[in-house]
Amino acid sequence: MIVAPPHPREEARLHALADAQLLDTPPEAMFDDVVRLASYICEVPIALISLVDRDRQWFKARVGIDADESSRDVAFCAHAILDDSGMMQVEDARDDPRFADNPFVTGEPWVRFYAGVPLTIGDDDLPIGTLCAIDRKPRRLTPEQTEAMHALARQVVRNLEIGKAARRTVALNDELQRAATAQQASEARLRALVVANPDGMLRVARDGTVLDRKVARDRAIMPDPQHMLGRHVADCLPPRLARLFVQQLERTLASGAVHTLEIQELVDGQPCDKELRFVASGPDEALALIRDVTERKLGERAKDAFIATVSHELRTPVTSIRGSLSLLEHGMVGPLPEEALEMVRISRTNTERLLLVINDILDLEKLSAGQLDLSLRPVEPARVMKTAAESIRGMAAQAGVEVVVGDCAGAPVLADEARVIQVLNNLLSNAIKFSPRGARVDLSAEPGACGRLRLCVTDRGPGIAPEHHARVFERFHQVDASDSRERGGTGLGLAIVKSIVEEHGGVVGLDSAPGRGSKFWFELPCAGAAVKP
Repeated sequence: MIVAPPHPREEARLHALADAQLLDTPPEAMFDDVVRLASYICEVPIALISLVDRDRQWFKARVGIDADESSRDVAFCAHAILDDSGMMQVEDARDDPRFADNPFVTGEPWVRFYAGVPLTIGDDDLPIGTLCAIDRKPRRLTPEQTEAMHALARQVVRNLEIGKAARRTVALNDELQRAATAQQASEARLRALVVANPDGMLRVARDGTVLDRKVARDRAIMPDPQHMLGRHVADCLPPRLARLFVQQLERTLASGAVHTLEIQELVDGQPCDKELRFVASGPDEALALIRDVTERKLGERAKDAFIATVSHELRTPVTSIRGSLSLLEHGMVGPLPEEALEMVRISRTNTERLLLVINDILDLEKLSAGQLDLSLRPVEPARVMKTAAESIRGMAAQAGVEVVVGDCAGAPVLADEARVIQVLNNLLSNAIKFSPRGARVDLSAEPGACGRLRLCVTDRGPGIAPEHHARVFERFHQVDASDSRERGGTGLGLAIVKSIVEEHGGVVGLDSAPGRGSKFWFELPCAGAAVKP
């Protein structure tokens, strides 16, 4: 790791920073909005307004991390304020001798990509910090993202200067007027950035009331948003979309993280795929950005169809191979030498693993295509919990893990019993795989929200960091790919869980933290209950 040297005009720079009167000040909505926009535009989990002090960097605004400062010695921003190009980009920190062994690269928050625009103030353009975007995977910003970062950095600098002028001219009416005019101009420029975004936008209060909206450039995304203002989303969106919208709104305000919802609707008789990205814009409101992703989803469906075709063609011969190997293993064609028998056992085990992967892919393809047939009837939770626990008992014994089924006095749920057992098996097998030998996995039930019953699988494993919670249910996503390879798994199990539960009209979730284990849960509607959005 190479520590950044002081700026050539370090003392003057520190004086300018102190004169800005920003260090250790409370959060301000404008700066918080800028980092949220930077995170969204650059499609990164972390964005910061970082002020570089003598021995530390302090974050005036942040999204994606909890800390509010760090040592200057390990700060990427300390290097960025020395960069004369206007933006320092590090495409892969592991390949950069300045950062390869930086603790932020080798540990949390696992920085791989960094882009920082210096924030310069005063007539001498002294850099007091940066607006930066950070990702956990190597990448490079597009020209459009680079231009947007520069625009946002200019907005930060302008608002710094406006705030500085306002503090100095509080007693003078004419100076206050100039500051107000400058503020209006700044807001107008920020609005221009919003207008330039082709996506539709809805600003919604915690109770679901639409506070503001922006018409999308593509009218198919939001055909008629004018009537929405001041109304509840349930009154102006289709019932299913309104229910999912409110669920994502509640999750976003509860966690503060960005949440994404994908849904398909008919627009003028044609299917239209929409992506809704939710981000908190205040303590009691959130912003939903609505984008048409129809073309992207068509490509994904074509890929899924290809994968499903290949999987279908593979399943029959693989099943036949497994059967033949099983016959050989059990001596149906005569005894085998011990070495040959061991090779047959290995081949049969790996064939069964391959068959499980193929079946997972086929299940996911059916769910994506809406072809999964559900036989819904009242199901006793206690029965499916015990059945699932018994079916996984062999795997648990081999791993040295105890599966404990708690009492369940809950009402029956309206569900497909076989699919609920499949969901529980997936969650239990994951919990067992990531539990240390001698640990316990609990299977329990408790009342859920809005007429639902919640089924929970709790382990004592390594836990999952909050920044991964929103993505663990995505296809092929693995929190730690090396660890997952060691323990086995395709990255499809949780995606299948999410799809099956949502097909039932339920929801899935995760409560976890590093070192504290994980509690995966899903809620299903109780039989006869009127489930609210």
